[in-house]
Amino acid sequence: MSSSRGAEFESWIAERFAASGGFTALILLVSLGGDKVEMISCSYVHVIGDEVRWRDMKTMLDASRRKWDGFAIFAESPPGGGPLIDIVAKARLQERIDEVTINRMVLNDAGFFDTRGRPIRIDPVGLH
Repeated sequence: MSSSRGAEFESWIAERFAASGGFTALILLVSLGGDKVEMISCSYVHVIGDEVRWRDMKTMLDASRRKWDGFAIFAESPPGGGPLIDIVAKARLQERIDEVTINRMVLNDAGFFDTRGRPIRIDPVGLH
């Protein structure tokens, strides 16, 4: 991988694929502003190869026609690896949405990236 945009994202995808032989990517698009993290869209895709390129992922995310600042990918596989069947993928996506709704810090458990494909994380906001 080069030091081009999205190289860290591409490495993350390749590592997850190597570990699982394929997986389902549960994707949450978020907007980030001040001390707020808002979920704005969600979906899932089946990853069946390690050739997912940043520019293709960004094009897919931009197709949502929503302004986004980051996205989280939770890589999910059944025992033995590979993608989930659709009914399970939909249920797991809803579980992740529910978890993130309760606690935004769960985003840090995912592959969490900015608009350039660089890893990001959120930190707790201190109480005043």
